[in-house]
Amino acid sequence: RSIARVLELLELHALAERCRRTGARIGQGGTCNMRRLRRLVALSGALPAIPADLGIVGSGHESLLHGAAARAAGQARDWRSDHPGYRRLGFQCVTQQSGDVRARLRQWLDDASQSLALLAAYRKHLGDAPPVLSPSRSDTEPTAARSDVEAHVLDDLLPGLEWHEAMLVINSFDTDTLVRMCIRQTGHKPQQTGKAA
Repeated sequence: RSIARVLELLELHALAERCRRTGARIGQGGTCNMRRLRRLVALSGALPAIPADLGIVGSGHESLLHGAAARAAGQARDWRSDHPGYRRLGFQCVTQQSGDVRARLRQWLDDASQSLALLAAYRKHLGDAPPVLSPSRSDTEPTAARSDVEAHVLDDLLPGLEWHEAMLVINSFDTDTLVRMCIRQTGHKPQQTGKAA
């Protein structure tokens, strides 16, 4: 879904829909040819369409990031590194270096590719597949502390950007991070709403 959001903003609607369908299929226990999907993303021009160095988290904040955003900034932090089952499968944390929107999109693609490869390896060596576990479970900091940092980082990232650039920056972070940013900045928790008619 995160990849699809960014692709939608780049007006790559058909590819975004393909990503959404692929995510739904994986969620139901299906498989995906990630090599083909990555090739389609590369051929679409999605990465070059994102301005270079957009949304780099400034110096002094990198160590406070978590999940894919931290790995996109070069931090090899993933809770699966400490999980015995993943260690047996030869898990190694994949990272980017630049910490910008392009890096976060690449990180999501790498995380998805790696997760599917690990799932296939688990099935091959141990039989039934384990539950699909998200690499984003690497956050271990208290929620309140994360909210303080992320709200401040977002405030630093957005001023002076064009609207579409700001939307790319915001959507290059995971949904949980955005929710915490909104809670911190508005001062209240969003209400749960029912489905639209």
